[in-house]
Amino acid sequence: MPGYDLDSAISKARDKLDRERIMLEKARQIVSQVSNLNAKADAQNMVRDAEQRVSFLEAEFRRLTQKRDDRNSIKSGGGSVHDGRSSPSTLASERSSTVRPHSTSFSKLDLRKASSNLSGQKISLKVHEIAYKLEVERKIRDKASRIRTLYSNAQQHGSKSKSSLIMDSDRIL
Repeated sequence: MPGYDLDSAISKARDKLDRERIMLEKARQIVSQVSNLNAKADAQNMVRDAEQRVSFLEAEFRRLTQKRDDRNSIKSGGGSVHDGRSSPSTLASERSSTVRPHSTSFSKLDLRKASSNLSGQKISLKVHEIAYKLEVERKIRDKASRIRTLYSNAQQHGSKSKSSLIMDSDRIL
């Protein structure tokens, strides 16, 4: 029975949401009671994480209840107003116009902080940083090999002092 599964999912989501709200409240109490700066920063991180989990669970709970209400309105007669609520098409357009809690943009400094959560923006920033570092390494390797070939050409023409520099550059690279 698909309605039963949806009702149990709604019940589980409500229970999780209630637990997370309690955790959020306790984390806020810890922030107000702690005097150590490191402990306070950790507690503030806990509050931030709990707030994100609560907002996610609230969105999930709304989505599940909306899905249940849409099924009920379809069973009871289609797109008419049901229990004082809008039609499914109106509700779908309202859902698409609301801002998602995870679509906030962060500055590069915020993304570089270790305490910031993993997001698409943070991953993109890290990929660009790695690509830049790899490009720098490639340029250094190319320039070092160019210097090595220049010194090896000088060695072939009889410069003994430069031959020792070539051997040192080979050991470094």
